[in-house]
Amino acid sequence: MSKNNNSRKNSKNLLFFILISLSLIKSTNSNCNEMNCLPTRGMCSNNQCICNENYITTDNKVLENHGLFCNYELKARFIAFLLEFFFPFGVGHFYSGKIYLAIIKLGLFAIMICSCCCVLCCVVGKEAGALSFTICIIIVLSIIVLVVMEIFDLIGYGLGIYTDGNGYQMY
Repeated sequence: MSKNNNSRKNSKNLLFFILISLSLIKSTNSNCNEMNCLPTRGMCSNNQCICNENYITTDNKVLENHGLFCNYELKARFIAFLLEFFFPFGVGHFYSGKIYLAIIKLGLFAIMICSCCCVLCCVVGKEAGALSFTICIIIVLSIIVLVVMEIFDLIGYGLGIYTDGNGYQMY
């Protein structure tokens, strides 16, 4: 019985070795052809793939490249700038892949909107007091924070300082 288990382990190890070898051969194959350098993303020249403006080749372990050149599409900073300008509650950050920053900005915007609704309810109900004063302070602070964040975001996207969510420069 142990001989049968050893043969199973050996066959699994052999299969694992073959799979690893095939993946290494696939990833080290640097010959450019239409199968690994797609015409919509780049073109072959002197056996190398030259990527279009908005594509790069990356070996990022999180992003699977499957042996392809020009495998990552860069985000446009102009689009992120416009989204952040017209929708100042984090839409540009969602586009560029900075999800945590977008959620923070969206949360601040939601706090500001809810606080405004609370103040309107207090004014309509004529229940002015410490609660409405506290809510007004929250509104003012959230507006200040959002304006400062918006200024930094517009400068960051406009000057190309910001990268996308994976750390690549936006084009």
